[in-house]
Amino acid sequence: MALGIGKKSCKLLGITEKNVKLIEYLAPKDYWDWQGLRDEFQEKFPQTDRYLMQCHHMPNKPDIIMEMFNELLGGFGVEAIRSERKWLNSYYGDCFATYVNMGDTYDITILRNNKNGKFMVTSWGSFVAINYI
Repeated sequence: MALGIGKKSCKLLGITEKNVKLIEYLAPKDYWDWQGLRDEFQEKFPQTDRYLMQCHHMPNKPDIIMEMFNELLGGFGVEAIRSERKWLNSYYGDCFATYVNMGDTYDITILRNNKNGKFMVTSWGSFVAINYI
């Protein structure tokens, strides 16, 4: 899964391309994948590892990637952008995007558009204004 986050986006987020490649490499697709890389995962993303330990069912890979970005960016958690007027699908329901809360509506963050599956660097306020959810 290529995240599609380039050099300019990394600079805006204050991270390196190496950090993004590490997330791409370590993000598990299932429980067994996570266990196979557990030592390295615990070392690089201990907060996300503790989160996964608390889950009854393994979250999907994009949701884990968002948790990893939250830890890397020092965010305040992963939150959802919901719509009262639209329904996306049976998995995401009315959650059209998830983003790392950086503390302000217009702070640059990583956001995942659940409709098309793409990761983008933007503010969640701008995303809502453009998409009128």
